[in-house]
Amino acid sequence: MSNKPTIYFGNFPSSQKLKDIVPVAITSGIPTWYHGLRYKALAPEYQLTCYLRNLQKNNLLTKKDIADITKQYIADVLVGRTPDSLFEEIKEVCGSDKFCLISYESAGEFSHRDIIKIFFEQGGYSCVQII
Repeated sequence: MSNKPTIYFGNFPSSQKLKDIVPVAITSGIPTWYHGLRYKALAPEYQLTCYLRNLQKNNLLTKKDIADITKQYIADVLVGRTPDSLFEEIKEVCGSDKFCLISYESAGEFSHRDIIKIFFEQGGYSCVQII
């Protein structure tokens, strides 16, 4: 059993339900009503976001696409980081070790949030989806 904190994941609507957990947006853009914290360093490159949204919109997303997008996101964003160093970065941004990383996608809809979740799990963190 890990003594590391639990990391929460959700979307913008689910962030309104959080109590005692700090929501942190990990997207380039945010809804107009959201006034919480942001950590743009974890947002995917704009071209990657557009590519993924187009595939999802047209129901064309394949396992190969997910693998390619994951590889690109890791190269663009996660390279040089460890799960522990990333946790410390986010903790510094929000001033708490109890945070929820949020993006637009609903549960079951692939996003960079899933890549980050796996990254943390590989580092021994427990991850919980709040949606």
